[in-house]
Amino acid sequence: MDFEKYNFSLRIQILPDKNRLKNINKIISEAKKYGYTDICLIVQNGKGHPTKEQLFPQVEALKLAAERIRASGLTVSLNPLVTMGQGNMPDLFKSRSFRRMVGANGADSAAACPLDVDFIDYIKDIYAYLAREIKPD
Repeated sequence: MDFEKYNFSLRIQILPDKNRLKNINKIISEAKKYGYTDICLIVQNGKGHPTKEQLFPQVEALKLAAERIRASGLTVSLNPLVTMGQGNMPDLFKSRSFRRMVGANGADSAAACPLDVDFIDYIKDIYAYLAREIKPD
């Protein structure tokens, strides 16, 4: 197997807290120490399907992390947890009214239905926002 064709990626979440810069530097140091070539930034939604405004503090922290990671010679990838059906997550943002996925038993699940046009538009818009702001490699 030719490992030069692959990235070794460290998946991690950067919180928008007062320690973010210290944490970013530590993460980069550890990634380089253990031979990672990429740091995959996790976008944590925690409560369902957040708006851009709700994601803004996290996105700002991830932009800072991405700049520092690239400057260190590592690449940046992105793992948004704002997805379809992952973990059957209920949407706690009351402003959302996506149609729910229906299971084989006919019962509604907590997950948004991937066929809901509003949900499709939301996912396209939020992923474009994340890609535009964080600019994964």
